[in-house]
Amino acid sequence: TLAAAARCGLDFELIVVGKDKQLDSFRSAAQALGIGQRCRFVGPQADVLPYYAVADIFALPSFFETFGLVYLEALAMGVPVLVSKAAGAAELIEDGRHGYRVDPGDVEDIVARLQQLGHSGPAMAGDCIALAQHFSREAMAARLTEVLAGLA
Repeated sequence: TLAAAARCGLDFELIVVGKDKQLDSFRSAAQALGIGQRCRFVGPQADVLPYYAVADIFALPSFFETFGLVYLEALAMGVPVLVSKAAGAAELIEDGRHGYRVDPGDVEDIVARLQQLGHSGPAMAGDCIALAQHFSREAMAARLTEVLAGLA
């Protein structure tokens, strides 16, 4: 993600939220790529809502992710996502409608998708919110009730 951000040509501020054993190496990599001044590593946060509220793009093209709720949180805030094809959430994302699915090892793919989101991401907000609503507590409770009623 850092390498792609450095090459995407967009005017950005990258905010990295969360805990990771390699955080110091990420900071060093951002400096080496010449984007250290444009990256903020804020660590774990009790309240992530303010970060989603200022985000134009949510990017987590990880090499492994079962189904992180962070994708749904971003979508619920109307923020399109850049998700790894290896992540469980990739099954939900329709390219160009909710964000994009990328190969996490393909920096050029990530660059291209960041550029597309930089230009068309805001137009996806309504579709992002609508998708997330399918997974709200109420929607999931209604589906579980249907399943249990069918078993009775």
